[in-house]
Amino acid sequence: MTKIDKNAQDRFFAELGDALTEPATVYVFGGTSLICLEMPGRLTDDVDAYSAGVPKVKAALQMLADKHQWQLDDMDVAAISEVPTSLAKQPTLYRRFGLLSVMIVDPNLTALGKLDRAGADDANDLRWLVSQNLLDLDVLETLIKQAKGMDDKAKSIQLFNKLTGRNMPIPPALTPLVLQPQIR
Repeated sequence: MTKIDKNAQDRFFAELGDALTEPATVYVFGGTSLICLEMPGRLTDDVDAYSAGVPKVKAALQMLADKHQWQLDDMDVAAISEVPTSLAKQPTLYRRFGLLSVMIVDPNLTALGKLDRAGADDANDLRWLVSQNLLDLDVLETLIKQAKGMDDKAKSIQLFNKLTGRNMPIPPALTPLVLQPQIR
């Protein structure tokens, strides 16, 4: 699979902006947003861009991703994590490409997804987000507590504590039961 760098990603969005016939907005997250935020040396395997459910934009994104033979992750990260959108900061403008505005979702939402996956690359991304003060750790902790769509919340909390030096408790309902030996 081709690794996507900042130049290729910007060309992709410029191509998309040129193909549009009316103004549109996409919301980037994950590795795509980290490239927009200029994480040094960051490459990605896919394009993480949410079309906000606009059919023409969704179709144009997919057609262009197919042309480049890139995977497209077109999803609403707040909805997938099932967190209240009132907790997230408003997206910020990365850049305009013709009729296309590319917005960066709240880095806390990207961090929430990375905590949930918790792979080696995700941990590096999280370390960088923390080192750049791009996360509001109080907001991220609240997002973790309120997220319903996480695969392994206990593991996410452990990684959050390790990377931030915090001591967010793991709710008792998430800690594995220790089976006591039965006395016969």
